[in-house]
Amino acid sequence: MIRNILFDFDGTLVDSAPGIVKTMEQTFLKMRVEVPSEAEMRSTIGLPLQKVLQMLGQLSDEDAAKAAVIYRELMQASFCSTVCSSDAEARVPAESRDSTRLSWY
Repeated sequence: MIRNILFDFDGTLVDSAPGIVKTMEQTFLKMRVEVPSEAEMRSTIGLPLQKVLQMLGQLSDEDAAKAAVIYRELMQASFCSTVCSSDAEARVPAESRDSTRLSWY
């Protein structure tokens, strides 16, 4: 029985950089700080999120933590609107549906 299916969107299956950059941009706008250049944001992909937001946005520890929460909320909403589909559950084998949950972490 399939209990979990994990996808790692690190550039192997999809090019995640455009979504990461767009989400960083939206995060900085929500935090009301200057948006770094696309090149600056792309150069930090793969580094720890809170440290990246702190460095690029010149944020305090507290503001960087808030920005990380905003980023994750935006990314989850964006990810699910583009990757999750209304028929995703139907693609899970019937015998696994009761124990299957589609989630973004």
